Amino acid sequence: MTTFYRYIKGLFIALPVLFAGISFAQKENESYIISSGCDSLKPGALSAGLVNNNFVKNNEYFGKFTKGITYIGSIIQPEITYAFSGKAGLTVGWYARYFYGLEKINQSLPVIRFDYRFIKGGRMIFGQLQGQFNHRLIEPLYSSDNYFEKNPENGLQLIIDKSGINADIWLDWEHFLLPGDSNQEQITAGLNLSYKLINKEPVSVKTCLQSVIHHHGGQVDVMDTPLQTRLNIAPGLIVGYSPDSRFVTGASLSAWLVQALDQSPTPTLRYLRGYGIYTAATAENPWATVMAAWWHGKDYFSPLGDYLFQSVSELDPFYHRNTRDLLNMKLLLNREIARGVKAGFRFETYHDLRKNQIDFCYGLNILAQAGWGCKSKKK
Repeated sequence: MTTFYRYIKGLFIALPVLFAGISFAQKENESYIISSGCDSLKPGALSAGLVNNNFVKNNEYFGKFTKGITYIGSIIQPEITYAFSGKAGLTVGWYARYFYGLEKINQSLPVIRFDYRFIKGGRMIFGQLQGQFNHRLIEPLYSSDNYFEKNPENGLQLIIDKSGINADIWLDWEHFLLPGDSNQEQITAGLNLSYKLINKEPVSVKTCLQSVIHHHGGQVDVMDTPLQTRLNIAPGLIVGYSPDSRFVTGASLSAWLVQALDQSPTPTLRYLRGYGIYTAATAENPWATVMAAWWHGKDYFSPLGDYLFQSVSELDPFYHRNTRDLLNMKLLLNREIARGVKAGFRFETYHDLRKNQIDFCYGLNILAQAGWGCKSKKK
């Protein structure tokens, strides 16, 4: 069966689901997304915050591309913010992640964040970023499991939400390199940019650009491992519809052309470039979101993306499949169960159309967030 035929077949499989079908990546991980905290403070004022997320996610993956693993544990982050002005504040605190069943905390480190709201709708952050699911990247670019393995992010971030433009530009310094270190420097840069072309109820049209660049290297380490620089670029279009209905409160269609490039001086992957076509639809009401997505990939790789979408394996460097076709279905339940407390449930399937194999995962989380001394943004 030719690639073209499989592409047309997959398109016809996906189209009925697409036209059955809200917001694409925006609502997908809503129960994990932490609000931005205080919008303004009186100069010289102190405020306090507390975030706690309790989670379980069971990956029942049986193929050769990625591991099946269960994440279960808790994250807690207490912090204190001092306001230098109504626009600038310094936050200090502590981040701890504990996986149940271990004899010690899995990760424990300080929180330092300088937050400057330089214009209305514009924000600059030094230190701990508003990252992870807050970047709202599509799954072929960013695996949801990064939340459990790479959290938190630290570096520099610029956020813009103004005049129909929504931008998130960040630099995550994952591993700092000292002279003589036996590990390489690790840096990730990212971009999520969107612009509303049409925003007239009940229809909206938004053009998007997402990108992730990941680099391993450095000049003062003692390793002989080759430098690595890999990136993904994904232009996309999202069409939203808000019907006058209590049962379906929103729907959307989205399409993305995802590209993969290896810019390493000495490439270590089988592929130097690849691409993927990602089409998706969602339908939602106040309780639930249903999502269907179709993925066609050719020689695709991604430094932070889910390996279920890739042509290379996380488990075996010699295992590969040049062409991938997946049908991804998601059922997501999100609800605020108390003031400042969100609960979420998810069930997801990944149907490999070429191997006729189904992997799936399910999870539950409860996110609690509290603040004292904050002045909330007026709506």
